[in-house]
Amino acid sequence: MIVYSEWIPPAPNLAEPAESPISLLIPSIVVPVQDVERATKWYARLLGQAISSERQDGGPVYWFDLEKGPGILLDDNRSHPDWDRFPTFMLRASNIQAAYPFMQGKQARILQGIEQEHHFFAADPEGNAMIVCL
Repeated sequence: MIVYSEWIPPAPNLAEPAESPISLLIPSIVVPVQDVERATKWYARLLGQAISSERQDGGPVYWFDLEKGPGILLDDNRSHPDWDRFPTFMLRASNIQAAYPFMQGKQARILQGIEQEHHFFAADPEGNAMIVCL
C-alpha cells in the first residue's frame, strides 16, 4: 500500500562515513502484478508514456523511468511462485559481490542468490522483500 504523506525526510544522519556497498538511493519501487503486459499498457496510459518494445520482450518485468525520484518496475514474479511476499523496492549496490555478504552480515535473509552478476533478492528481519541491484 502506498500512502501519501507531506513529511519530508531530513538528510541522512551518518555518524561516520559509511563503508557500505549499498547506496542511499532507491532507483525503483516494485509493483507486483499478475499480468505484466496488461499492467504495462495501463501504466503507460496513466503516465502518458509510449511502451518501449525493448523493455516488453515477454519477460517478467517492465519498467518506467520517471522525471524525478524512483522509477516504477512492474514484476509478475513468475520466477518466484513460492514466495509469500514479493519485493516492493530496489536498492542500488555499487558492487554486487560486496553487497551480498554485506547484507548477510546485516541479518538480511537471502531469498535468491546473485543472478546474471547483476542482482539478488533479500528480506529484512521483518520479512519485507527487496531487490539489490547494480
